[in-house]
Amino acid sequence: MVTVLAALAGVALVMTAGAVASRVRNTFAIVDVAWPVAFGVGMAAATTVGLAGDLGEAWRGVLVLVLVLLWSGRLASHLGARTFAAEEDDPRYLEYMGGSAREVPFLALLTKVYGLQAVLVLAVGYAAFVSVSLSVRWPAVAVAGALVTVAGVVLEAVADRQLAVYRATPKQEREPVLSSGVWSWSRHPNYFGEAVTWWGIWLSAGAASGWGPLLWTLPAPIVLTAIVTVVSGVRIAERRMRGRPGWEEYAARTSVFVPLPPRRS
Repeated sequence: MVTVLAALAGVALVMTAGAVASRVRNTFAIVDVAWPVAFGVGMAAATTVGLAGDLGEAWRGVLVLVLVLLWSGRLASHLGARTFAAEEDDPRYLEYMGGSAREVPFLALLTKVYGLQAVLVLAVGYAAFVSVSLSVRWPAVAVAGALVTVAGVVLEAVADRQLAVYRATPKQEREPVLSSGVWSWSRHPNYFGEAVTWWGIWLSAGAASGWGPLLWTLPAPIVLTAIVTVVSGVRIAERRMRGRPGWEEYAARTSVFVPLPPRRS
């Protein structure tokens, strides 16, 4: 529990700072950057407390910390560049909150936007946070999880890069829908990469500790997968793209989530 409390303190600090930054800059979108940063800070806090208290096995705690920071640093830099370059705020939050970040009460901003994200960070990250205080029963599973995590981060990074290049290309010089590279195998390879990343972290953090931790930490990657497929992510992107020129043809031949060879017309 002590490592989870340390993580909670780190997450709360990041989300509070994010709420203040949203207020100052008058944009809700900063919460998207605070999301990965909160994981990194929370994991760093949990690992520091765990190592100082000589809890669990140090090598696995450091391994999971490195994996979380790899994902967190990459995603935070990517989203940060996009967020701070945007001229308009995310319409989802404007509709959800019924006003701008400066117009709504600060307590509502802190709880309904950043507080909700903090709860989700704890739900997704608790397998990683508690791993610092657990023993390792199956070291090979921890190593396998690290490999899966790296594969997920690489896939997400490649997908984001290809999408950024596509968006930077003038509209008259590009296809109506990005359908090349990893996007020819999945309509949402970035979200699939994120899901793979957190299943890999779960393997290293929870499953490697034996059957008990494997089972009671299993909801963590399931929650993340639900977030990127059902709650937001894929569902919102599909709704936004539906009806655009070329989308129906692209969707008919391309897997929605798990990368698969394109179907023949």
